[in-house]
Amino acid sequence: MSNPLFSIILPVFNRGHLISTAIESVLNQKIEDWELIVIDDGSTDNTSAVVQRFQQKDTRVKYLFQENAERSAARNNGIAQACGKYICFIDSDDYYLPDYLLVFKNFIQKNKAPRALLFCNLSFEYNGQIEPLTPPVFGNYTPVEFFLINSLGTPRVCLHQDITKDHLFDPSISISEDTELWIRISRYFPFFYLNEFTYVAVQHQGRSVNRLNTKSALKNLKAKKQILAQVSDAEVSQQIRKDILHDAWFGLAQSYFENRHFLGLVKASLKASVYQPFFRWKEKLYMIYVVLKSKLKISEE
Repeated sequence: MSNPLFSIILPVFNRGHLISTAIESVLNQKIEDWELIVIDDGSTDNTSAVVQRFQQKDTRVKYLFQENAERSAARNNGIAQACGKYICFIDSDDYYLPDYLLVFKNFIQKNKAPRALLFCNLSFEYNGQIEPLTPPVFGNYTPVEFFLINSLGTPRVCLHQDITKDHLFDPSISISEDTELWIRISRYFPFFYLNEFTYVAVQHQGRSVNRLNTKSALKNLKAKKQILAQVSDAEVSQQIRKDILHDAWFGLAQSYFENRHFLGLVKASLKASVYQPFFRWKEKLYMIYVVLKSKLKISEE
């Protein structure tokens, strides 16, 4: 299929043991007007062999290897190879429900193929149980505020290919890179919400974005600071700036708590309190108390 309606970008790194479910969910879509582009970001496991087995069954599955450059670069590489009119995304450890593409197609046809950003709802799978995520929060927000507050993951989004000519992922950002891109796009193109739960994110210990991991939490804080430095006061109110920075610092505090890093926990909790002095203060004190108590017990022994 030379010019499908959808090009689906799947970045992957050492997920040979997980990627089959993601690919099968694309093969099981209710429509056939798609291509799947797997961008292997330098895997050293059996990822290529797994993908090749699917290629033998279906020529719409394509595979490209690149040296490891992380997922923003991988997605950009996939977009450069795409032939579809609309670009969708899927992560290697998640899956589409069978009507994922159909929901977007119906909206596209009804609205005469808008040059826009479309997004659906998301569910999480915990130990085989699927739980819908709370739908996006709508209010009297600017577009920038909306995307900062809701943090829409990449696989929920479908983009007209024309948008990607001037707007790609920033490879210097490895967490919240999607939020930064949606903000840039929202300045020039409309966005539409499709109230359908068609994507499932599978929760497991190996997820690349795990905010309880201190490295991920630090990257998230850095990204939020970078994004806020790039937006004007007209685009984001001071209150929402404070909310975003509080949450980023509080997330870092939670990661230090999980790792029983006392000084890091205290610093991050105090930094969060600078932006929201009374918000979640009981949780901050509780985390500090638990870690301090554990440290004192260790020293007593």
